[in-house]
Amino acid sequence: MKQGKVIWLTGLPCSGKTTIANELNKHMKEINHVVVLDGDEVRETISANLGFSIKDRTEHLMRIGYIAKMISRNGIDVICAFVSPIEKVRDEIRKMMGDGFIEVFVNAPVNICRKRDVKGMWAKALNGEIENFTGFSAPYESPWSSCEVICNTGTETVEQSVNKILNYLNKQRAGALYIGRFQPFHSGHKYIIRQSIEKGLPIIIAIRQMYKDDKNPFSAEEIKRDIEKVYEGKNVKVIIIPNIRSINIGRKVGYDIVKIDAPEEIEKISATEIRKNDKTRNN
Repeated sequence: MKQGKVIWLTGLPCSGKTTIANELNKHMKEINHVVVLDGDEVRETISANLGFSIKDRTEHLMRIGYIAKMISRNGIDVICAFVSPIEKVRDEIRKMMGDGFIEVFVNAPVNICRKRDVKGMWAKALNGEIENFTGFSAPYESPWSSCEVICNTGTETVEQSVNKILNYLNKQRAGALYIGRFQPFHSGHKYIIRQSIEKGLPIIIAIRQMYKDDKNPFSAEEIKRDIEKVYEGKNVKVIIIPNIRSINIGRKVGYDIVKIDAPEEIEKISATEIRKNDKTRNN
């Protein structure tokens, strides 16, 4: 099963993490199932026994990271909105997640965050009513060099910040498309597809639906099942498409037509010969 993405929004209190998370969710759920984990809500449930010391903050965030990992393993995208001020802890969560982790720095200056203080947290911190308040009495380690996306919410609209994240996700989702009859699916096909898998690209294998005849002894459904078994657990999607005569494009917009060079022994593989040999053995 394809693993979901974990989008981890980090930034000062009142920098706009929750607002961005909720708006981002509206867009992402059009394509996939999405779960939003928000700091305040989670604090009141699974981390109700924890405070705001460095030790407790670390434990709190590692719990969230583990939950996000378990959800994403089922192909669900997860949006996490947490201050998460400590760089070392964010790095540990990144290691836990693997390639599906996307760190978004929700960057806003302190004066902007204080103006957005709808819950009065900054005011309480300034009055000494809240200890270890990030950005005032506790440090925030900004991820300038480690994050994938920076949203400057002091100068950007919510729409602009969300579009930055969506643009990044669209590039991440872009995969390599392989179209063929695959009659049968053989080692030559596996070789060229492996070139894209090794680059970490999502793969889409599109099987042309043909009437069964001497050149097409297998149904598209049979081929689809066989290919899915080969790539079980990989980021490979197998689909069936109507038969095509040609691939036609206008101007190139956001994708390439790529010819994969293969060794001579791969180039020599003939599906016709494989079918002929199979027929001889069956007779």
